[in-house]
This record gives sequence, structure tokens and C-alpha cells, in this order.
Amino acid sequence: MSDLTHSTNPHGRGRAWTRPVSRHHLAGGLALIVASVASGQEALRNSLTEQSVVEAQRQQWENQPYNIKAGDLKMLIVPSIGLDYNDNIYISSSNPQSDWILKPFVDFDGVYPLTEHNVLSLSVGVGYDEYLQHDRRSDWRLKSDSGLSFDVQVQDFQFNLHDRFTYSQDPTSYSALANIPEYGRFNNTAGISTIWDLGDVVPSLSYDHQNSIVTTKDFEYEDCSTEMLVGRVGFQIHPKVTTGVESTAAFTTYDQKIINDNANYSVGGYVDWKPGAYFQFSPRVGYSTYVFQHTSRYGETADMNSWYADLKVTHKITDMFSYSIDAGRETRLGVQSDVVQSWFLRPSLNWTGFHNFNTTAYLTFENATTQGQNYFRSNFSEKYDYLGAGFNLSYPIMKKLSASLHYRITVRSSNSANRDYTQNVVGIQLAYRL
Repeated sequence: MSDLTHSTNPHGRGRAWTRPVSRHHLAGGLALIVASVASGQEALRNSLTEQSVVEAQRQQWENQPYNIKAGDLKMLIVPSIGLDYNDNIYISSSNPQSDWILKPFVDFDGVYPLTEHNVLSLSVGVGYDEYLQHDRRSDWRLKSDSGLSFDVQVQDFQFNLHDRFTYSQDPTSYSALANIPEYGRFNNTAGISTIWDLGDVVPSLSYDHQNSIVTTKDFEYEDCSTEMLVGRVGFQIHPKVTTGVESTAAFTTYDQKIINDNANYSVGGYVDWKPGAYFQFSPRVGYSTYVFQHTSRYGETADMNSWYADLKVTHKITDMFSYSIDAGRETRLGVQSDVVQSWFLRPSLNWTGFHNFNTTAYLTFENATTQGQNYFRSNFSEKYDYLGAGFNLSYPIMKKLSASLHYRITVRSSNSANRDYTQNVVGIQLAYRL
């Protein structure tokens, strides 16, 4: 993650946001996340992520690296080629099938400052996964944070208009899935967010519309659209401490009448403690409820209430070494059931500059239980553990050419038959900055 800083705006109240120079593409799935259909907690996560992205993009644009420049427009294009070996491409509990995957990819990062405070930015990564033995699995791929963003600052207001999209056929990104041949999902999230900086009080509000399209025929019943609203009010009670309240609402409508349409609401509080420039401690806790509209032709389900909690710690120990820890409890919409309740732990670390090597390591652990109606088996509920861990090691071979080695292991264990699996993925990548 980028290290975010802020400084006093010379034009008056408010902040002028900066960030270090650009991020570069890391192959091998460095950010192994547990994806889900959008919900209230997903809306809040999207909003917090969007704020981080916006803050990261509000940099001093003259520091943006580039290999194409036209006026104030700067564009960085980085093509790469990778080769992965996957020992269980269908996440099967028995008779796993392996394959080699050729992965050409092109990363585009551009910035166009219209004024000192109004910036248009683009970040898109497009690739193709060519399975050498199982060609039916071959498909296009989009970088998870691909999108277009427009930042506008008007006095004390900071606005961001955005459209972010991703497409992947990696079923291990969804912890609830197991023993399926393929699962492709395209998500497009467009919306607007605003922050009103009043000094010691900072309200924020965001709205997003998300379309989720499953490209695998057997799962087309999951196609849906979601309206997401997030509101927060932060109070700076100390120069190093901000506390506040947050609330979300999400309304999901499915194209087919197989899964119940629903509304999700949550309310809670949060604290941000920054004792120094390199350490941040951010706990959150609240209450969430799901209200189902019983639109399914296959069964009704009961409304569900639950509490959520999240504790995130980020610490940059030195210029070379940093880590983060994210742990908590959440409830989200399921993939093959109404909802999933889970405890999670997601630590990661970054080690840069050691003999020119850059290392990133991560781990994701989830203990989860499915709740409510299941649309494949009657009276089916599942408890499972999901573990994903891996690393990426990169090295600059020469000024414009870098190489990386990555490895990922995913292990799923379940109390239901034929829903355990282990998958190992190892690969190399060469990236060339034009």
C-alpha cells in the first residue's frame, strides 16, 4: 500500500493530498482478498478503499513517472509476460488437474491535471490467461483496481467521481466456492464521493452503483445490481486521534428470481489513532441487519442481524520495512447461500531495497459459516476454514527490465463432503518499462 501523508493547504482550510510515486503491477495475486456480492459492509469497505485510492492519486502530478507525455498528460505503460504453474485449476477435492498458464499483461497508469486541484487519472491493467492444456479456461483478465477517476476540490469540499471494474476467473478469490470447474465474474462500480473538511469535523458521503455479472452459465442466477450508500462523520478530539460514526445502506436486486432481493443496513463507530507519521491504529465496531424480500421462487429466508468489528494496524518501521494487520468479524452476502458470517485475519508485510530485492508477503485466514437458504441443496449449511498465503519477490535486472517470482497456496477445509481443496500456484514474470 502507498504511504499516505497530508499537509496544510496553502490556500486556506483543508488538506493538499500527496503520495509517493506510482504503484507497479505485481503478478501472482499479491492481494488475495475474499470477494463477495456487494452488501453494507462491502459498501463501507469500498468507500474506505476508494478514499485511500483518491488520497493516493492526489499527488504532486509532476512526480508521476511516465514514458509517454503530451502536454500535461503523463502515461506510464508497462508490458509484462508471466508463466504460472497451477496444480489444481478446478479447486477440486479429488483428482486435481494441473496446467501451465501463459500470462501476457499490459499496465496503463496515466494522470492529467486540469488545474492544481482537479486531476483526471486512469489505471487499467489488461491481460490474457492462456491455459496450455485446458484451453476452455483461457480468458481475459483485468487488474483488480482498474478504473477511471476524476478528483475535484471546491473550497472545503473534495469530490471524486469514479468508475472501477474488474474481471477474473479465479474461484479461489471467493472463499465460499469449492469443487467447481470455473467461475468468472465481472464487477463494475461507478459513483461519487465527497469529503467536507471543516477542520475538527469531517463529514463524508458516498454513493455507488455496482453491476455484478457472472460469465459462467451455471451461475448466471447471481447476476445483480446494488445501490450502496455510506455516510461518516469524524471528530478530531486530539491532534493524533479522530473518532466518529459510520452508517451504510445497500439494496441488492437479482436479475433472476432465484436468490432473494435484500436490503442491508449497518451503523457503528470508529477511531483513527496516528501517534506518528509511520503508525496507524484503526478499530471499528457496529451492528448490521439484512432484510430479505422473499422474491425467490425456491424458498423464503429469515432476516438476519449481526455485529461486526474490524481492527487494522499499519506500521512503517523503517524506509525498507513495513507491515499491516487487519482482523475482525463480518457478515456478507453469500455466493451459494444467503449470507456468510466469518472471522478473518489478513496480515501482510513489505520489505524493499534489500540488495535491490523487493519482497511482499501476505496471509488471509477466514473461519466462516453459511447462513440461510442454499440454492443448490436443501437444508444445507456449511462451516469452513479458508487459508491463503503467498509472497512476491522482484528484482531489477536492468534499468527498464525487472523480474519477479511469486508463490501462493490456498487451503480450504469444510465440514461438508467434497468441499475441501488445496491449490499451489508458482510463477515468474518479466516486466519492461518502455
